Amino acid sequence: MKHFIPGSLLLIFLCCLFPLYGQQHPISEKVEISGLVAHPFTLTPGDTQGLRLQTIKNDRNVTGMSGEIKQEIRTFKGILLRDIIDKAGVDMPHKKDRGRYIVYVIANDGYKVAFAWNELYYGPAADHTWLLLEKNGKPITKNGRFTVFCASDVVTGPRHVKWVSKIEIRRLD
Repeated sequence: MKHFIPGSLLLIFLCCLFPLYGQQHPISEKVEISGLVAHPFTLTPGDTQGLRLQTIKNDRNVTGMSGEIKQEIRTFKGILLRDIIDKAGVDMPHKKDRGRYIVYVIANDGYKVAFAWNELYYGPAADHTWLLLEKNGKPITKNGRFTVFCASDVVTGPRHVKWVSKIEIRRLD
């Protein structure tokens, strides 16, 4: 009887995990821009809220920590993350506090990436961090409708966010 209980618990545990293996994440049809903003809004692939959608020829791929290419991106169509933040209007009463503001990009699967507000306005990421709607001439469909890509990162994989559903502005205390 002693051997039956641990084996049964293992079997129950594995049965509970099996449905999660290979499970697809629900595709987000929209991105909510919220948090410490004056004008929260929502983007959909068909309605980019008057933001400038740009087509960019790209020479950077999605790379892993050891330099392996995880995904090739030759061209993309997207909106600068900074332009999205500008449209929302960050609620920042004291400009000297700008170093305390963080922009979180949140995916449906719970993956989160943080960008410092200062880097999106004053650093190399300012002109190279995009919310993508198309890659290589095709709409993004496999990994959600939206992806965030920072082409100025040395290793681009860790801040490449698929299934983007929220962009949230927060203040660190």
